[in-house]
Amino acid sequence: IFGITPSSVRKMMPGRYLFNLLALKEIVNSAGEQGIKVLLYIVPLRDDVKVPYDLDQYGKFKSEIQLLAQKNGAKFVNLEHLVPAEVWGTKPSTTLGRDQEMDFMHFQAGGHKLLANALYGELKVLWSEETNNDF
Repeated sequence: IFGITPSSVRKMMPGRYLFNLLALKEIVNSAGEQGIKVLLYIVPLRDDVKVPYDLDQYGKFKSEIQLLAQKNGAKFVNLEHLVPAEVWGTKPSTTLGRDQEMDFMHFQAGGHKLLANALYGELKVLWSEETNNDF
């Protein structure tokens, strides 16, 4: 009815974004006060087609997360280009008369394996820096 598809650009909702960012800051701050190492990462994003985000707003978001990590001694890693197009999923269409459509939020098992291995590697580094022992 509204012509919205998985590729429709989603604008940031400023109030909700600020609320979520403040909550994340509190979590990172609390972890730091307790001596807990934090890993902040940008999740994989399907990039073989036009992404459904306002690119300026998305870039600002990534920069703010990176700055938050830097200010609080957290580890930051951008994994948005980690998962290749062929392991992204599809989902039932929300448009009448269509069977499947692109899914920008979920990938298949191969993508999960890539993400798990990348996060394991980052956590292993954090662990060894903290304990001087291997993971």
